[in-house]
Amino acid sequence: MGRRAWGLSAFVVALVVVVPVGWYLLSPFWRTERVDDPFPAPVAARTAPDTTPTVAVPGPGTTPVSVGAPTPVAPGTPPATLPAPSAQPAVATVTPLSSAVLSSTPSPVPSTALPGATSPSPTPSLVAAPMTTPIPVPTTVPVPPAAPVPTAVPVVAAAPTPTAPPAWPVAVVSGTFGVVDAIHKGSGQATIYRLPDGTLVLRLEGFAVTNGPDLFVYLSGHRAPRTSGELHAQGDREIAVLKGNVGNQTYALPADLDPAAYRSVVIYCKRFTTVFSTATLGTP
Repeated sequence: MGRRAWGLSAFVVALVVVVPVGWYLLSPFWRTERVDDPFPAPVAARTAPDTTPTVAVPGPGTTPVSVGAPTPVAPGTPPATLPAPSAQPAVATVTPLSSAVLSSTPSPVPSTALPGATSPSPTPSLVAAPMTTPIPVPTTVPVPPAAPVPTAVPVVAAAPTPTAPPAWPVAVVSGTFGVVDAIHKGSGQATIYRLPDGTLVLRLEGFAVTNGPDLFVYLSGHRAPRTSGELHAQGDREIAVLKGNVGNQTYALPADLDPAAYRSVVIYCKRFTTVFSTATLGTP
C-alpha cells in the first residue's frame, strides 16, 4: 500500500474521531437549550385543628334534652311503681256507742221489803248496740308528682377560624449574572428563596448564559470569581447540572446549606475548568 493510501486512511479515521468530539465540544456554543420551571407556589399556613364541639340547635317545636346526664329527682320521692293493692282491702270495724236501747231486765231488788210497799218498776239499763257499717281504711299511699326534667340549653357551634392567607416564598439573597470575558457571559437574576416550610431553593429568572459542555451551578464564597482557582479558594458548593442555558429554573438546595456562607452563584464548566458567568449575591 502506498503513501497515498495510508494518508487517505488516516484522514478517514480522523474524520470519524474528530467530528463527533468536535460536535460535542463546540455545538453548545451555538445551540440553545431552554428550560422553564414554574415559580414555587404559595402554600396555606398550617393552623391547629379546631377542637370546638359542634352542637346541633333544635328546630322549632322540639324540646332539646340533655343526653347522658342523670335526671335529678327530689329527695324522698318513692319509686314510681308501687305494689298493686290486694283484691280485698283490709277493713277496720269500729263500734262506737251510737245508740242506746232499753233493756227489759229488771234491776235486782233487795230481799227484804217493807210492809205495804209495792214492787218497784223495772229500772231500764243502757246497752250499746253495735254499728254494722264498716269504715274502709285506704292502703295506697299517694305519690307526689315527679320533679320536671330540666331541658338542655341550645348551644350554637362556634364560628370556624378564618383560614390564614397563603404564604409566599421569601427572598433571602439575590444577584445579577454578568460578563466574564468576550466569549463567556450571562444575564438574568439569581435569587435564593426560603419556602414556607423552611426549605431553600435557588431560582434563576430571565436567565441566559453562553452554552457549553458540562455546565454546572455552583455557590462560591468568593464575591465574583473569574477563574477556577477563585471559585474554590474561599469555599464552594456544587448544586446541580445546569438544566438549560436559557429560561426560568428552580434548584433545590441542601437542607444543611447556610446562605450566609456564600457570596455568589457561578455557572461553571467542570470539563474545561472555566467560569462562564457569576452573579454576586446581596440583599434583595
